Amino acid sequence: MNEIDINYPFDPLLVERLATELQLRIGTLPRVEVYYLHLEAYAGDVLQCLRVQPRSLSEISRTVRAAKTMKLTVRGMGHASGKEKVIYADRFTVIVDCCQLADEPRMELVNVHRDGDDKDTPGLKVLAGVTINELMDYMIDHKVELYQSPDMIPGIGTIVGNIVTASPGVYAPVSGALGGCLADEVIAMRVVDSYGNLVQYSDPHKLEQCCANMGTLGVVYDVVLRFREMTSSLVEYDFQTWCKIITHESLKYSFRHNDLTELIYVPYNHLQPEESLRKDWMPFQDEVIVRWTKRLPTIYSEDLDSAPRHRFHIIDPFTGPDQREIVSYPERTPHLLGRAYRVLKSKLRHVSLESQFTPWAMTCLAPPPSPLRMIRFAIETSCSMDPFFKFIKTLLEALMYMIRNEEGEEACHGLNLFMRVNFTGGNRSAKVMGTGSLNPTEAPGRRLIVHITFAHLMRSCSSEDWCDLVSRLTNFTFTFIPQSTLHWKSEWYTLQKLIQHIHEKTAPRTGPLRFQMCRADREASPVFPGVLPTHHPEAMPLGESIEAEH
Repeated sequence: MNEIDINYPFDPLLVERLATELQLRIGTLPRVEVYYLHLEAYAGDVLQCLRVQPRSLSEISRTVRAAKTMKLTVRGMGHASGKEKVIYADRFTVIVDCCQLADEPRMELVNVHRDGDDKDTPGLKVLAGVTINELMDYMIDHKVELYQSPDMIPGIGTIVGNIVTASPGVYAPVSGALGGCLADEVIAMRVVDSYGNLVQYSDPHKLEQCCANMGTLGVVYDVVLRFREMTSSLVEYDFQTWCKIITHESLKYSFRHNDLTELIYVPYNHLQPEESLRKDWMPFQDEVIVRWTKRLPTIYSEDLDSAPRHRFHIIDPFTGPDQREIVSYPERTPHLLGRAYRVLKSKLRHVSLESQFTPWAMTCLAPPPSPLRMIRFAIETSCSMDPFFKFIKTLLEALMYMIRNEEGEEACHGLNLFMRVNFTGGNRSAKVMGTGSLNPTEAPGRRLIVHITFAHLMRSCSSEDWCDLVSRLTNFTFTFIPQSTLHWKSEWYTLQKLIQHIHEKTAPRTGPLRFQMCRADREASPVFPGVLPTHHPEAMPLGESIEAEH
């Protein structure tokens, strides 16, 4: 085969030539295709790279070995990616999309002998490509649950993608979770290394480096998670104004005693039809949905009881308002969202204080009806939560200023936002995120992490309006909250500021990962950007991750 020089001057057909050569070196399967990543922040800007969708372990190994002979970088990706797809991919990247893996079994209960342990540890083994919804169904059928629940806000996602991107969980430390993200619950992991070999890692220190690697290590084939027997949880809904939440002690009490504490905020809900958004809207008078869950004691497995599964939509698809109204008449957005909130409040009142199977209770928010514009921040606060309350005050004032558009003549009617807030403890595996990282001897409850998500319900406003709002929120958060980080961004704006922020947060925490944002040195690290030392002489750099979505 002809050797391809990657330093060749710009060639518009270079990626196609690379795809043809890589296919020759792999063989028949998996098929190599030219993959296009559309960067929404830049109109018409498309990133070209290579992609394969292996259906078995042998196909992953063949791809990695073939890519190594061409000195190409290998990375993973799942259903969707956030900022990582822009930072890591280039024309010389081979994306391994493991969502189509068909190996059996996809999930099973196993016993794992961990390095340094005298006895086996029970765990739930999950194949790369298993979606969050698949896992929920399996847990209900087999009467088990995880100590930390993956977040469900996008409505899509794989379990391995949730782990390697350090997506936040939802459980507070009182629930028994080891940390604030699902990656903290991994007890073993198997990855395909740069030699195409399958290597297992179960040492806790190496797992902390492997789990939330943001794609800098190898291809994750499967993971084993801690689990427990399934329980039921009592789900309670309350409705409080922001003023009451900020000045009352109920939120502090809830975090200390409940497994889950969640805030869901749909703005404009106190506005009356005759009132004006610019003159009369005060976000501190808006109501917030407060959701609490608490596990119920179970003596025998037959005592488990659950009401029928309830999944609620922010905008109910049956009772409305009609989503087409929001798109067609953006000036009516405040009153339509107020009506949607009142419908939602009425429905939630009827299901409050019901017991649900715990996996259902953790995933009752239904995905939005349209492609999601979303931005999520993680901020670190104290257990007194005073820094969080101060942040919310400043944030609501800034949000009011932006939506009222006091710099211009017209209010931003098209910004049909909702906000979601989750509280977790610190994390051990998500060190690259730079926020909430625990010391080895520190308990998860010593640090309180607040995960704040802003999302569009419908894409009715222009991309420029959303870009302006997100840029302001980003600048505001990074300026006023030192212990904060951007965790997810559906569209990549304020690129240089974010890259600088990520560099600052990750530089002192990367350790052996060598967190790199530009293309890796192809001679020093032939396949994967990161290298993790291991006692296996035949398995040096280790696996790369699936940048799946969350």
